[in-house]
Amino acid sequence: MRPLKVLIVDDIRLMQQALQVVLADIPEVVIAGVANDGIEALEAIERLHPDLVILDIEMPKLDGLGVLRRLAPTPPPVILFSTHTKLGAPASIEGMRLGAVDFVAKPEGASLSKSLAAIRSDLTPKIKGFIAHRSAPPPLRPAAVPARAASTRARRTPEAVVFGSSTGGPPALLKVVPRLKPMGVPYLLVQHMPAHFPEQLAKRLDQISELTVKVPTDGEMLVGNTLYIAPGDRHMAVLKTGANVVIKLLDTAPLQSCKPSVDPLFESAAKVWRNRVSAFMLTGMGADGADGADAIHKAGGWVAVQSQETCVIWGMPRAVFERGLADEVVDLDQIADTVNGWF
Repeated sequence: MRPLKVLIVDDIRLMQQALQVVLADIPEVVIAGVANDGIEALEAIERLHPDLVILDIEMPKLDGLGVLRRLAPTPPPVILFSTHTKLGAPASIEGMRLGAVDFVAKPEGASLSKSLAAIRSDLTPKIKGFIAHRSAPPPLRPAAVPARAASTRARRTPEAVVFGSSTGGPPALLKVVPRLKPMGVPYLLVQHMPAHFPEQLAKRLDQISELTVKVPTDGEMLVGNTLYIAPGDRHMAVLKTGANVVIKLLDTAPLQSCKPSVDPLFESAAKVWRNRVSAFMLTGMGADGADGADAIHKAGGWVAVQSQETCVIWGMPRAVFERGLADEVVDLDQIADTVNGWF
């Protein structure tokens, strides 16, 4: 397979150099070019046809959001290069609404060596996820889902719906969540994001959805027609207390190198709701959530995954699928209808 062609777009020389060094260490990557602002970026994208664009948000002449608006509705895959602050979070969420698939934190005020270390730890796994996705076997269709034993195949109306997502998740959620109907049950989501970003994602989704969308507090009681998004620095689980179910936020070690991790949510949901919980694994790299999906499967719950051809990265759904845990495989534009149809 040919190398992944990456275009770097940033107006700061130090950041250009850091990105070039990091990308040069990935054998499957070739740097297609470097652009200094949004105008140069548009010209380079048209001329070079990159497989992936690393796009700064704040630039002269035309910023990153302006680039995405001009490329809409079908930009090439874009990873935003965003400041890792409260100020950077709203712009990053808006960028993903416009078509970017993920973001990495831009080091601020650091030396080149510190910038390299920070960028490498954040960016390299995402790039390798893209490479793995491109080299994955041909897409598998729903008919290929392994049959389950008759005693566990029945789908029951859920008392809760849980979601897991990572790379490509925010743009997918911005399409799915506004189409979810209030069915009287709670919805819970773990999206791999750092601190500050889940609050901005929740704010945006709350504005455009029939559901109430929020980041919960520890001990908060679940109510229906609300989507709870895990905070960026805590695992989220659920716990039965009498007649109520409450949120538990856990400041414990990362799982599958993730914090928040999908597994604590899925595993605790299986304990609380047993065969009355339905789960959906959306786009993302790695295998986080597969153990939790197994717990839901064993409890008699229902598990669906996003289809390979509509995922930015078919990693987390693939891990669930290849363990024989998927009851359904669903294209992105059918996910909301599928969830609504569970009721």
